[in-house]
Amino acid sequence: MRPSDCRFSRPHYRISNREAFGTVSDLRNWISQYEQTREKEPRGAAIIRHAMLELAKLVADDPSELPHIEWRDLERMLGAALGGLGFEVCVTRPGKDGGFDLEVRDSKAADGATYLVEVKHWTDQKPGAKHLTKLVRVRAARKATAALLLSTSGFTSTVFSGIAELEAPVRLADGGKVISICRAYCRLSSGLFLEARDLHAMLFADTAALGPHL
Repeated sequence: MRPSDCRFSRPHYRISNREAFGTVSDLRNWISQYEQTREKEPRGAAIIRHAMLELAKLVADDPSELPHIEWRDLERMLGAALGGLGFEVCVTRPGKDGGFDLEVRDSKAADGATYLVEVKHWTDQKPGAKHLTKLVRVRAARKATAALLLSTSGFTSTVFSGIAELEAPVRLADGGKVISICRAYCRLSSGLFLEARDLHAMLFADTAALGPHL
């Protein structure tokens, strides 16, 4: 990392994961947040989180590894990467997830935004309209700010069937979104601090909208 008390010009932000720039203030804030996380975290949880972050780095460097990741590890990896990006993340228990796998919070947002993420990591199936309808209903019931249905295998051609006319803050994304989240974490952890870190925009960038609210 190359810390500086001066702002860098925009071209400096378009660099690889291997080299990064940021202000001294950014560096101090990141170190402070990292140390606070370490103080509160049990050792076993820290080991698992570290392993998941290493997995995120692997996916960022080599996306062909993504299909080989077990579904539960994918959920944990996404949770760790999103946590590393600045979100507060709760990974739900298997079988008792209530219709979503990750509860993601932006505590720094003025409205304390909460997002639900449902992850489908199938090899021979694609989620369709019933899965999307379920997430729409779960988001409404929990009064979450928005929701994301993430499928590494893509979606059926009829995924919007019967619900396309609804206006709901729910979005869809494929495996490319998993890779972009992993790469965003790698850029940040390597020292690339952007001028503005809009977590909402980062989470829903390059996703397909169900309604006009996002």
